[in-house]
Amino acid sequence: MLKILFLTPYAPYPPNSGASVRRLELIKQLGERHAITVVSFAFYKSELPFEKKLSKHCLQALFVRNSLWSRFYWKLPYFVRPLRSLRMQRLLKKLEKNRFDVVIIDSIYMAQYYDCFPDSYKVLFEHNIESSLLERELLLEGKNLGKRVFEKKQRDVAAVRSYEDGNWPRFPLRIVVSEHDKLELDRRCKTGKTIVAKNGIDTASILPVYSDSTQKILFMGKLSYFPNSDAVNYFIKQ
Repeated sequence: MLKILFLTPYAPYPPNSGASVRRLELIKQLGERHAITVVSFAFYKSELPFEKKLSKHCLQALFVRNSLWSRFYWKLPYFVRPLRSLRMQRLLKKLEKNRFDVVIIDSIYMAQYYDCFPDSYKVLFEHNIESSLLERELLLEGKNLGKRVFEKKQRDVAAVRSYEDGNWPRFPLRIVVSEHDKLELDRRCKTGKTIVAKNGIDTASILPVYSDSTQKILFMGKLSYFPNSDAVNYFIKQ
């Protein structure tokens, strides 16, 4: 049995988005065989009670209440500032004494806490190649943007890409969700190993409903996520 810390930027519970479903299922599966501690930010007070519910699937779950003041670390890239927190640093410093065998860092945004666990084996868990996601969004939306906004977003893409290129090599193991992302990561990072763990679905509790007559499509993606809203627009137009 391994002692594992799972460090994530957003609460894995409730499972109300694709990312939270993936996080929760990973925690549940690992929790059946290992001693797993989950540490997550909570951006809203309403999320704090879910700490107890998540604890049913792991050894312990600890939520850190994030606050607006933590966003103003101007020396950090803009996209990691909202996840910079002295509260988180203090908690991780205390937890480091547990000597975790493995620390799973969920997304490049949390890579800033890499050094909090100098003696643990670190794994990076990437839901997306974030720079590629921003680049595709800019490609699709660019014609509707003014010059200044377009140029700012170009700089944002470059900043994310630079941060990825600087942090990926630090991890001996990285997990991605598709072969496409693996090819991209391996092309840009020549050290360490990248493996694919595809997204899935719980077929025991979620069953397909068959109908030969319906002309409707049910889309269950979260529409605040650009690839999902882009997909819905595609279906509507096509």
